[in-house]
Amino acid sequence: MTDRRATLLLWILALIFPVGSLLQPWILPSRSNMPEAPRHIVAPQILITIPGLPAGRLGHLGNKNSVSPGVDRMAECGTTFLTAYADANHEIPSTVSLMVAEPPSVHGVKEKGDTLPPAWMTLAERFSMAGYLTAAFLGNPDLANRGLEQGFDTFSVGDRRSAQDLLEQAIAFLDGAEPSRTFLWIDLADLLPPYGGADFNPRAFAPDIPPGFGDTAEDYGLFPADYVKRGWSRQEAKWLSSRFDAALASLDSALTTFMEKLEDRNLLELHTVTLAGTCGARLGTGPGPVGSRGVDLSEPSIRVPLLVRLPAQHVRGLRLRRFVQISDIGPTLLDLATSNEWDGAFGQSLMEVIRLQQRVRNHAFSEGLLHRPDGTSRQATALTYTTNQTTYKAVVADDGEVLQFFHLSQDPIERAPLTLQPGQKQDLLNRFSQWRRPNQDG
Repeated sequence: MTDRRATLLLWILALIFPVGSLLQPWILPSRSNMPEAPRHIVAPQILITIPGLPAGRLGHLGNKNSVSPGVDRMAECGTTFLTAYADANHEIPSTVSLMVAEPPSVHGVKEKGDTLPPAWMTLAERFSMAGYLTAAFLGNPDLANRGLEQGFDTFSVGDRRSAQDLLEQAIAFLDGAEPSRTFLWIDLADLLPPYGGADFNPRAFAPDIPPGFGDTAEDYGLFPADYVKRGWSRQEAKWLSSRFDAALASLDSALTTFMEKLEDRNLLELHTVTLAGTCGARLGTGPGPVGSRGVDLSEPSIRVPLLVRLPAQHVRGLRLRRFVQISDIGPTLLDLATSNEWDGAFGQSLMEVIRLQQRVRNHAFSEGLLHRPDGTSRQATALTYTTNQTTYKAVVADDGEVLQFFHLSQDPIERAPLTLQPGQKQDLLNRFSQWRRPNQDG
């Protein structure tokens, strides 16, 4: 009798374990998505940057009316950082920060005409030293002659090109390259004014837009007073927003095709694919200039998407609420692919965040010019931080004057600046000193 019961128990266990393992992802989905990535994965790298893309425009970051299903599907297959910030409110200094892992106040590229000195070692140079073939296909002509070509075997930038053209170039490059060690950077400029490009037709997406509206730079970055002078109303702001969505939908479609082509070539699961915004944009949310970037330090201008899709989907569907910066991307990819650390940099590797959900910093900084309706401007830095599960944000001028202070948890669109209390002001100054001292010493 005992032997019969033992045999029966063994048969039951034999049936339970396979079925349980099959059902586990549905019974315990959070466990299925737990990080399984090793710290180092020697794999080819694809970095896709999208200037002018605010985080709030994407479905996986909270937009119920998202027009970016392709990007949202990418997020389902990797790690999404929910609170990622650009190092600057303009794409040029922010992109340089990505490539050298330092903020603009350190690398010095802040304004029009600034160029990265040759003494800086870029992410591409570090990959090249590790034996990687490096290539860049850039849609924004303003990235030419900025010192960013350092370390690239192929560096293609010219007249503004569409996402579709650039991604086709990227596929052609991958078809002719040895896939095991490549670093490929693609910059998609479709969301820079004029949205979609000067010849873009958004009417299939937004049929009420007048022909030619938004084709020239004069239609962008206008303060409310400028609208009054033109006799414009909220309708024009809505048209700019609709044109942006149309351009985003077109970019997303091209990106979806690119990912499908990678999959068809059995390349998708071999690559690390990183997608990031290098700055946001103002699209009629809250007070301020409409259809602009690089003019203020509001959340739409500096909070950007950042997602990392590891080879073979080592980590899938992970969503992390950690303060990270665009300057963290370089150290992360270098750490992941080459086991090399980026010593002494402001940017930090996020691999331990992905693997163990550790915290690398408790605040985020973004720099930039603040433009005023009277035409004057001022250099300032935005500090975003959390205390006792409450998120605050301060905008401080370079001379130390606190220009704005917001309770982001209660006022996410920054309509009502607060008055700093003495304790809050001292805490704020302490946080700034902790950030600035290493950079000044370096």
